Amino acid sequence: MLLLTEIKEIHKESGEIYGSPKILKTLLSKGYLCNKKLVERLMKIARISSKIKRKFKISTTNSNHKESISPNRLHLPF
Repeated sequence: MLLLTEIKEIHKESGEIYGSPKILKTLLSKGYLCNKKLVERLMKIARISSKIKRKFKISTTNSNHKESISPNRLHLPF
């Protein structure tokens, strides 16, 4: 399975980040004839998967400060 070893090599070189679309694009640029479904099937057989990055979430609340708390001028029950 020459194609599977090439897929493993591309995946390893990418830092195990690439999924089937980018691996397919790399294989096509190297001259291999294949399609996305074949690459997906071979990756599934070899148990290769891409690392999924989480979306960056900004945390703006810092409740551990020494500043005084503003008075409740609207008289809402907080």
